[in-house]
Amino acid sequence: MRKTCVASLLLLWVFVSAANFAQASGKIVFTKSEYTREGFEQAVIRGSSKRGWWDLFQRDICIINPDGTGFKQLTDDGVSYRAEWSLDGQKIAFLSSPSPTVNLYVMNADGSDKQKLISNQRDIHDFDWSPDSTAILVNVKTRDRRESDETWIVTVSNGGTIKRMGSSKWARGWNHWASEGATVLNPNRRLIDALPEGTAWPEWSPDNKYLAFIHEGILGIADLAIVGMPEDWRTSNLEPPCNRMGDWTLDSSKLLFFAGGNVSSINFDGTGVANLSMSSASDACWSPDVSQVAYTSGDGRKRNTEIFIVNSDGSSHVQITNTNYFHIDVDWR
Repeated sequence: MRKTCVASLLLLWVFVSAANFAQASGKIVFTKSEYTREGFEQAVIRGSSKRGWWDLFQRDICIINPDGTGFKQLTDDGVSYRAEWSLDGQKIAFLSSPSPTVNLYVMNADGSDKQKLISNQRDIHDFDWSPDSTAILVNVKTRDRRESDETWIVTVSNGGTIKRMGSSKWARGWNHWASEGATVLNPNRRLIDALPEGTAWPEWSPDNKYLAFIHEGILGIADLAIVGMPEDWRTSNLEPPCNRMGDWTLDSSKLLFFAGGNVSSINFDGTGVANLSMSSASDACWSPDVSQVAYTSGDGRKRNTEIFIVNSDGSSHVQITNTNYFHIDVDWR
């Protein structure tokens, strides 16, 4: 495995008065992505390459405080990325791709006790911690069974045990956690029929009362007390444009989404759209108390992406990193 030791200068760049910015808490986990020498030559000198990213980039999991202090690199294999906090903030799940196959790992919040839970699968589309932080719901493209999509429930304790769920159709985001514990709910067939044809990879609110999805370039939010019981979902001509969805808040009150490269938020009832990024954003997440959002974007001076913090009303942007590498896959707990 490739290893790297880079001394990184982390600076706090404040765009507005600190008096207007709330004191943030918790820690942000992110992926540090750097070109390898060959990758830099491919991207900058020779043009694009069809090789795998693991040949062109080194990627490792890091954490940082939301004020820009406390940087710590948690992995050093050069192939780790897409980390996600457990809801209790004690563990971090992440992916590792030393080749065209993918592994799922979990480690403690300080980077210790790394455990491999899933090995050598064709792809892992998505994964989501259970509300009680004891298991992970994983959408997998397997290497066996003719590379079918499956949903797996993976327990975290005792090295991990895997329970496979049926139906490749339901594996495209329809199986989801109950609002408490570690129980997985199957999709409601009536609900699926009530949504636009071809809807896939929806985002379930944590309380399971709302469902967000993308339909013909707009963001749809379905109230599950109405849609499918027995009404069909239909547009109201007020839905905002959307090309990618982000996360719900833990209290299910707001959702992040991306449109035209910018990150915005919207209330559960489809009102209160607020633009949150100053420029094109590649990733975003809520702070634990929902008062702020962290997002990654270029700072206008270099090719890479940095981490910014903004209040949830779109005010008081703060840049908390200033480095030569790319920051991706942010998650805050």
